[in-house]
Amino acid sequence: MEETNSSDISNEIKLFGTTREDVELRKFNIFIGISLGNKLLTKELAKTYLEWAVERTKESTVVLIADEIDTVNWTVFNNLDEVSAIEKVSNKAQNLDDMFSRAIKIIARENDPSIENRVEVIRWKDIKTDRFNKLLAVLENEFETNLDFRNKVLSFVKKYCELRKKSVVEIDEVKLAGYILAELPTLFEGIEFNGAKYDMIFYPTYVDSGMSQFVLDIQNGIYPDLLLKLQLSVKCVMAESYLEKPEILFD
Repeated sequence: MEETNSSDISNEIKLFGTTREDVELRKFNIFIGISLGNKLLTKELAKTYLEWAVERTKESTVVLIADEIDTVNWTVFNNLDEVSAIEKVSNKAQNLDDMFSRAIKIIARENDPSIENRVEVIRWKDIKTDRFNKLLAVLENEFETNLDFRNKVLSFVKKYCELRKKSVVEIDEVKLAGYILAELPTLFEGIEFNGAKYDMIFYPTYVDSGMSQFVLDIQNGIYPDLLLKLQLSVKCVMAESYLEKPEILFD
């Protein structure tokens, strides 16, 4: 892991699985992972994140809005039924889509007209390839059969619940673990969209949860049997940018 500060992003950035030099040499196609729970995201930050990624990506960039998998957060934390949760997720995802689409247009107008041909905003359904589904199935089975892996995944759930100042029962912790399991294929191998492979994720988040290090450890063989089952064709590298004062969000 390497820590670095970007001259155009004030928050600390941590790199996992790569170095600043390789990022600046544009060795990776970058995708920006956006969580619907990110309440500190602004139009200014959206523009900054896009500029950072486009300046460093090999060929193109996508903004991946994690919409579909967020439904579980609304059913568990807000006691919404499935239909209401899906509607809430759809509305929030559209707002984020509009925010980044506007940012792309602003950058195109002010600085780089070509950006509109090199950046797309996509949704979770767009990255659910056969390969994604295969990796997810392996991870779901691992969650059921490998107690150490299961407990580690659940530890991330517990950390998130603590951040939100929520207490949930065990059955709901397992439901929330589904969000993490669905994320992991994108972190292990990156994503594929329109025939292009994106092998670096830039992820704005509240705190260093340890997730990226966990992914890196698995890529490096902490669970040899799991790594053999995954048969990773490429190892995605990761960059985290930390947002300030998450505690104000859940008071």
